[in-house]
Amino acid sequence: MFLNNISGVNTNFESDLSHMTRRQHVINILILGALSTISPFSIDMYLPGFPAIADDLQTSVARVQLSLTSYLTGIAIGQLLYGPLLDRFGRKAPLYAGLSVYVLSSLACAFTTSVDGLIAMRLLQALGGCAGIVAAQALVRDLFPLNEIAQAFSSLTLVIAVSPMVAPTIGGYVTAAFGWHYVFIILAVITALILVAVHYALPQGRTADQAHRRPRSATHRSSATAKVRRRSRGSVCGRAAPGCSPRSARRVRPPPRGPRALRPPP
Repeated sequence: MFLNNISGVNTNFESDLSHMTRRQHVINILILGALSTISPFSIDMYLPGFPAIADDLQTSVARVQLSLTSYLTGIAIGQLLYGPLLDRFGRKAPLYAGLSVYVLSSLACAFTTSVDGLIAMRLLQALGGCAGIVAAQALVRDLFPLNEIAQAFSSLTLVIAVSPMVAPTIGGYVTAAFGWHYVFIILAVITALILVAVHYALPQGRTADQAHRRPRSATHRSSATAKVRRRSRGSVCGRAAPGCSPRSARRVRPPPRGPRALRPPP
């Protein structure tokens, strides 16, 4: 299912894609690019603050580096989870959940008092922020026509490539001016703004998988029909007419259908 959806644009959006204005095109690219930069900024923006984090948490820089390892582990796990979730529940519901987890875990990283807590919260932060990367890749195929998908992917790749060059510089200035805690606070605030932009300005994209959403009324009707059929079958084949013995009741068969019903009795 997931591979089939990745192979092309969802046909439900072809009519809407043909009417996309230039302004909508730019807005979609900006929001998807912002979603793609969440994880690169989370990896590189706090690197200049390693010595300050080690001094504040009374540990070594090598111990603080484990928080980077835990974040990379979370990205690897999250990419395996969000693909099927985005197909099963639609594009936006898992994205909302992931970005919310990212915002909360970023605030927890800012106010942690131990390096072990920082390592654990960085793992949760990666599991939440990974939703932005996977959802941006999927939404490109949903929101852009076939002849513009390559251009959209190249724009996202450019943004992802530039982020590691910009993030350490910004993180160094923030750490020197306000402290390393504000690096995570800024990441949480920016992600919250991205979440608002996704909700109000980004189109829905592919909806939830309808194959797993059978209406309850249809299920109820099918079960009720099956019960009625079983009852009628039992009334014809298992019940005896007045004056009949139980042995003759077992020999009762339903009336013939088709060509046999047209034959005259012997």
